[in-house]
Amino acid sequence: MPRTSASNFSFQEPPASLACFDWELIEKNPAQGITPFPERKRERVPTDAELRQLGGWLRQVELDGTELQGCVRAAKLMFFTAMRKGEVLALQWTSIDLLNGSARLTDAKAGRRTVPLGTATIEVLKLSLQEGPYVCHGTNAHEPLSEATFRGFWDRMRHKHLCFREHRP
Repeated sequence: MPRTSASNFSFQEPPASLACFDWELIEKNPAQGITPFPERKRERVPTDAELRQLGGWLRQVELDGTELQGCVRAAKLMFFTAMRKGEVLALQWTSIDLLNGSARLTDAKAGRRTVPLGTATIEVLKLSLQEGPYVCHGTNAHEPLSEATFRGFWDRMRHKHLCFREHRP
């Protein structure tokens, strides 16, 4: 429960401070002097068996067409390259250099950078149809895959595989 109490504290402390010091609505800040529990990072790394199971599910939905190809491709790119969701969804074919095995991200969260592409990623990209400017697109090939569409796919994938229940894209 320390994580929950620390989260609650982080939401309650700023308004109490404002009410006390800036707006002078209360005389004493009720949150003053409270030390939140220290947070420990929680990280769960999926096992090889879980990743094989997930890979099998991705292959299955890719073959039977029950999920958008852009969603499957986005998930694979995220797993293979460790790129962020926003970076993958905004990725355009003009930023991909298959010969040198790299992707140039011009507007990444951490700034402009080049992502090395491994052989599995290059294979995924070579097998993909370049229908529009975006590597991962939805039903319209000329628009990027929307975050809402990808979120729905990610949630379905997480619920199928216990190892990803707590992971967010």
